[in-house]
Amino acid sequence: MTNLPPNEMTGIAYTTNDVIANREQIHFVFHDSDGDWQFLPNRSVSNSDICLVTIGEILELDPSLGGVLSLPRNFKAERLEQGEWSRMKT
Repeated sequence: MTNLPPNEMTGIAYTTNDVIANREQIHFVFHDSDGDWQFLPNRSVSNSDICLVTIGEILELDPSLGGVLSLPRNFKAERLEQGEWSRMKT
């Protein structure tokens, strides 16, 4: 379940081509100070790997991410082995 209003489901997020192609799982979620979202795998990411998607597209790929969309700005979440999320200030 997501805590975002329906109009924010079309908001833009950064992720990687491999995440979109289901070749990698999202391991980190960042909610930046300017309100941007990043959904990234557990590896270094280059600019050429990055693509833009909507929050709705991210949730279609991984509905479990709805639980981290309440993350305040300047926070990140890391997926733990058990599938739970650890949240911390960046």
